[in-house]
Amino acid sequence: MIPRRCHECGTGQVVPTGKKGRMERFHSAELEIPEHVKIPTCNKCGAEWMDPATALAIDEALSKIYYSNHTKP
Repeated sequence: MIPRRCHECGTGQVVPTGKKGRMERFHSAELEIPEHVKIPTCNKCGAEWMDPATALAIDEALSKIYYSNHTKP
């Protein structure tokens, strides 16, 4: 992904970012998005920009976490 100007603040650059503490609801659980999942994020204001590929990556990562915690042995 080529960095681009943030349309939210107008001054920062939107770059793929992975970090701890990003939470998302998946089914009935609030789960942390793994750091390896990069979300296009403004380096100035922190606005996150979702696209289909990012949404799919988040869904796949959270699905693995959810079902590994909610399956019977």
